[in-house]
Amino acid sequence: MRVIVTYARFLLYPGEVLRVDGRERLAIRCEQGRIWLTAGVEGIDHYLSPGEQAICDSGCILVEGQGVLTLAAAAHDRRLPTMIYYLLLILQRWLHQPFRTQLIRGESHV
Repeated sequence: MRVIVTYARFLLYPGEVLRVDGRERLAIRCEQGRIWLTAGVEGIDHYLSPGEQAICDSGCILVEGQGVLTLAAAAHDRRLPTMIYYLLLILQRWLHQPFRTQLIRGESHV
């Protein structure tokens, strides 16, 4: 028997932690309250208020806070996985930094 679930709704009380081991990308939406979540191997933190959502790659997701949240399968899109996106962002910042040169006394580079 195959069970099809469109979404799951959770009510978190203060001090409770929800752990989700996602096999696919998930959309986590805050309906009420305020929640904090950290997702994936990159450990990126998200703070969500009512009406906001985060798209998380597959893997371990920890959710804490107080309020109502929903989890649903995220629509597949053509964006780069989150970790690759952040690596490219770091590379871009690194490339746009001014180059630092060091003068070595007594040597000539001609």
